[in-house]
Amino acid sequence: MRVPLLAYHVMFYGALALAAIAVLYYRLRPDPAALPQAHIANRGALRRFVLAWLPGVAMVACPIGAFLLYKLSTDVVVVTDGGNGHPTASRYKQIGGVPAITYAPGRTAPDDSVFGPREYTYVDNQSPYDVRIETTEYGRSFGFAPDPVIIPPGTGASELHIDCIGPDNHPPATVEDTVNLGFDSRTWLIWN
Repeated sequence: MRVPLLAYHVMFYGALALAAIAVLYYRLRPDPAALPQAHIANRGALRRFVLAWLPGVAMVACPIGAFLLYKLSTDVVVVTDGGNGHPTASRYKQIGGVPAITYAPGRTAPDDSVFGPREYTYVDNQSPYDVRIETTEYGRSFGFAPDPVIIPPGTGASELHIDCIGPDNHPPATVEDTVNLGFDSRTWLIWN
């Protein structure tokens, strides 16, 4: 199932927020033994049962659900016709597997010997235009920067990450080397 990035964030952070609310409920609720028991013969028994057990279930199930949502989701960038003679791209999350795409000429499904297939970002070109993935290197160069990947209409490709999307979102001129390796790179999905 492919969901927009905003919906994914609402589900992920919503599950974590529900777990936090359940913890607060347990911490702040009054002691049931200190309150007098006043109820009318079996009226509201289901409500009391749900209120007694639901926070505990939420404290356990919501973090597990958020973890599974994170582990079973894959980044997807879908390029469609923007209607103005140019493509437009949107980020999505594929939940429960990798997207079924036809790979661009010269590209294959990622080899999962180093990274799992879910660690990649998949580009699905559903527009009538060619798009390309370019890599910008910073700092030391090893002299083997990858050639741009051309993605024809109706095909796709996978990269470890897509940092910048579109002609108006260029990679920065410089980046900070936070791990002192002396080099870094940014990947750009671009079209003419």
